[in-house]
Amino acid sequence: MPMYRRAALLTLTFLLAGLLGCQKQQGSQTAQASQEKQPKLLAKVNGVPITELDVAFKMSKSHGTPNSQQPERTLDDVIKEELLYQQGLKLGLDKDPGYRAQIEKLERQVANLKRIEMTRRVFNQEVAAKIDITTDEVKRYYDNNKARIATELRLGMLSFGTKEAAEEALQKIRGGTSFEALAGAAVSAAPGGAPGGQRAWDLGFTAWDQIPADFLDAVYRLKPGEVSPVVSMKGTGFYLFKLLEQRPNPKADYTSMAGVISNRLREQRVSEGYRTLEEQLKRSAKIERF
Repeated sequence: MPMYRRAALLTLTFLLAGLLGCQKQQGSQTAQASQEKQPKLLAKVNGVPITELDVAFKMSKSHGTPNSQQPERTLDDVIKEELLYQQGLKLGLDKDPGYRAQIEKLERQVANLKRIEMTRRVFNQEVAAKIDITTDEVKRYYDNNKARIATELRLGMLSFGTKEAAEEALQKIRGGTSFEALAGAAVSAAPGGAPGGQRAWDLGFTAWDQIPADFLDAVYRLKPGEVSPVVSMKGTGFYLFKLLEQRPNPKADYTSMAGVISNRLREQRVSEGYRTLEEQLKRSAKIERF
């Protein structure tokens, strides 16, 4: 299976993996933050405090310049900059349009970072922290889906930007055009061709846990040679799959798959919980688009 295609398919499965990873560290980070002391005061410039955090930040932005490893000299630099800043305020330079435009740009960046950080924290507290997958659930899922877990599929995949384009391609296939012909034409039409050559659309053998949950029902219903209906997953486009071959998965026993199933169930529950939270917030909010 071309590695870039496998990577793309795996990416669809683990869209929320980054947020999940952050959740594990939240408790210890919160406790640590509550124990942190107030930053040490190093100087005052006309009453404006300069702390060790100001010096540390300045040193972190020095990129290895001579002062970057000398706190005393860096403190002197911060004091000089504060003096110049205060002088600029006296001169009214803070009203300069260019200055205001730059500050507004920085404020938008800060606002965006604040939203990102708060999103992570709300996600962790209101969604991820409330998900608990039990051993009984894992075993029940394994028993109910053993046939899928025990079977690897070799899939062909066509992707489309719109549902209409995918439906049109499906009608051509039902009308007699082969999946392979459409796939080859798509590869030839791609700018510069496609990595992996003329069979870049062939995903190779793919295990159950490598297939996004939204696609499982569609692809595991197929018999060799059949093409799926149009399937989609939010934000990833529209797809047609063809089952080329299938074979037994040699690592399909419960002991080998329990951890994978637990992770998959957790990801699914987290995704559902996140969508539910989004919908609740939208229903209770007043959102105006212009």
